[in-house]
Amino acid sequence: LTENGLRDAFEEFGKVTECRLVLDIESGQSKGMGYVAFASTQDADEALEIMNETMFCAPATEKSREVCTKVKVAWARPKQKDW
Repeated sequence: LTENGLRDAFEEFGKVTECRLVLDIESGQSKGMGYVAFASTQDADEALEIMNETMFCAPATEKSREVCTKVKVAWARPKQKDW
């Protein structure tokens, strides 16, 4: 899965303002989670409702085979700024 693939999957629900995959520092491979931010809370709500618990398949690339997994979508907690 790439950030573009993640963005493409969620843009059907509205304007995506930020999209980021969490990558393993050593391998550079996705850790299987990411963050998507929407311009509209309503669009985010719709994406959460529809995408949660659905199957998502990332297409095969030169470096990896097709991978399908059940998507779990949830609201992110606000960043802690007290450090």
